[in-house]
Amino acid sequence: MTDFSKEELVEARQALRSLTGKCEKAFGKLEEGTAQHTLMKKQAGCA
Repeated sequence: MTDFSKEELVEARQALRSLTGKCEKAFGKLEEGTAQHTLMKKQAGCA
């Protein structure tokens, strides 16, 4: 396994937190029952 510096791990964690927040925000705007809502729910694990 590749070793990562502490700085790289911190940056990766920040990026994932940002992505998670954006996913949750987008999911909240989708109307339940639509294809987009179902896809995000199944694939991204939102909700």
